[in-house]
Amino acid sequence: MGLLQQFLPFTIEMIGPPRFLVAILFAALSAGCMKPEYENSIGKDTRHVFGDGRFQICKFANDLALYDHLLNRGVGSSILEWSATGQTVYVRCKDGTCASANYVDGTVTNYASIADVPESEREFFDGSPVLRACPKSWRL
Repeated sequence: MGLLQQFLPFTIEMIGPPRFLVAILFAALSAGCMKPEYENSIGKDTRHVFGDGRFQICKFANDLALYDHLLNRGVGSSILEWSATGQTVYVRCKDGTCASANYVDGTVTNYASIADVPESEREFFDGSPVLRACPKSWRL
């Protein structure tokens, strides 16, 4: 504390009280304007983040995949369309498979085809307006 008591008055005297206060205010505002913190890292190839960052739509080569960063594995690859409602993200893939991931409790369900999806969830996979097509810019 002795060093701080010696240094602080010198700093205020050197740059002047108004400038010192502006510098402190700027530092405080800068800290509040930072990106949100996620438990899992966000990379340059991340296109969308769900929940605490565990599940992300990421670009791998020229395709998009729903990736589980906690278990370090893909949930659905070559995504055509996706939807997020409530606590769940739904993806439909090029090969006809579908997957859903609850990003709160971490449960993942994979379906071999749209026919295997339960009726209660089918609206999220069958081309309804709820689905979002993956923009081509995500693949660049």
